[in-house]
Amino acid sequence: MDAVVSHPNLQGLRRWILLTSTADWLYEKYGFNKLPKPEINMELYNSNVYKANNQKLDK
Repeated sequence: MDAVVSHPNLQGLRRWILLTSTADWLYEKYGFNKLPKPEINMELYNSNVYKANNQKLDK
């Protein structure tokens, strides 16, 4: 995490998003906070996106 949060190419980011179910204690040490309104966050998730793209490349 030290290398990631201090990487020069990432210093201009306004927002970092992190998903974890087990290590919130670790990321809090690096300044991450729990979302103030998690009920307004949404996601669009396609579990097959890599599989579909690989099939297109194979053709």
